[in-house]
Amino acid sequence: GGTQATQSEGKVDTNFCAPPCVRAKESLLTKKNHRSSTLRTEKVLRWNIHSKFANKICNHNNHKLAEDKWYYMVTADFLEDTDNQDPIVFFDVNTGKHLFTAPLGRSKKEFLAETYEHGWPSFRDDEVNWDNVRVIPERMGEVVSIDGTHLGHNNPDEKGNRYCINVVCVAGHPKGVGLDELGDEDDYILDEKDKYEDQDEYGYEYEYNEDEDTDDDDDDDDDELYG
Repeated sequence: GGTQATQSEGKVDTNFCAPPCVRAKESLLTKKNHRSSTLRTEKVLRWNIHSKFANKICNHNNHKLAEDKWYYMVTADFLEDTDNQDPIVFFDVNTGKHLFTAPLGRSKKEFLAETYEHGWPSFRDDEVNWDNVRVIPERMGEVVSIDGTHLGHNNPDEKGNRYCINVVCVAGHPKGVGLDELGDEDDYILDEKDKYEDQDEYGYEYEYNEDEDTDDDDDDDDDELYG
């Protein structure tokens, strides 16, 4: 969360969703087929991100958890992708829908500098696909997809809205891309326990539990809202 600063006057506006931000109500996060989302996380994700970790952050998260600060730098494949693409397109990890495109209206150097400054990919209004993204002011500016995927929060500054987003939640593939087009699944997904042990070195809040079934996990006492 944060406070909304208007660009024109530099005064504080606490609505967390100044135009062109598109608002949604908390009811968007009513429990669905897969917690807050209509679908579960894609099994194969971009940038060598583990699906089960993304599932915890993006679906089983009452807007309290986030990937570790500068996690995007740990996933070296992400940095390589930014070198090879300009702009880079970001997709929902559950539905494959287009969510963000960056950089737009600024240089790649500016986009990466702001991302590094805050520790998470940071998008501006022009870089958001408002067909598929919403902000819930009542939840301190929580940013979600139209299908209920938790993405991050709007943390405005003197330049206006700044959408601070978990890279694990925008690491999906475009809708319609199949596993055959991506290659052998073993090339993308490491052993579950080894992967989580590796992640724990960076202080992630989620620990691997070999007995955990994330489809039935009920670690949130709120039976109505998830996200």
